[in-house]
Amino acid sequence: MIGKTLGTLFALGLVGALALLGYMGANRLLNLWTRLDFQVAAAALVFAAVVLAAALIIGAGLRRAAKETKAATAHAGKVEAYSSFIALWDELLDGRKSPDDVPRLAEQLRTVNRSLVVHGAPAVVKAHAAMQQGPLGEARTRFADAVIAIRKDLGHASGDLAAQDWTRFLLPEPEPAPVAPGGQPCVSLSSGV
Repeated sequence: MIGKTLGTLFALGLVGALALLGYMGANRLLNLWTRLDFQVAAAALVFAAVVLAAALIIGAGLRRAAKETKAATAHAGKVEAYSSFIALWDELLDGRKSPDDVPRLAEQLRTVNRSLVVHGAPAVVKAHAAMQQGPLGEARTRFADAVIAIRKDLGHASGDLAAQDWTRFLLPEPEPAPVAPGGQPCVSLSSGV
């Protein structure tokens, strides 16, 4: 309680000191200004206005450049995350993986999980999580929905192409997949992912 009170008093003292210094500085500037010749005062005023305008323009340009750089970096991260997502699921859904591929695919899945957590749109993250749990047929459908969500997140329209059109474009017709004990083909990386 006492610490807050002292902090508040200190802050008020600083504000008061700044106000006093500002008042004294403005007084000195006004006194200097009134002693100048009219033509010198007018030239100084124009020069000050030009310097102030230049500072505002440069500051606005720097802020805009920083904002654009940040947006470009974020966009590049999204593109990388989504490219990894598409490459992973393209490989998982083509139905031609061998038991030797499981450790590599499991690591690739963990990498995609991490990059989607940082850069992915919520719809893509949800589709990715659901694709890992469901049967192969549902994973293919959700993959198409995820591709549409990816395009939307990156600012690209999907036009009049339906989700199935995107699936046919990205994924070849699947080869027969292994069947789970429940009779459904599944997408699984049984290495504890």
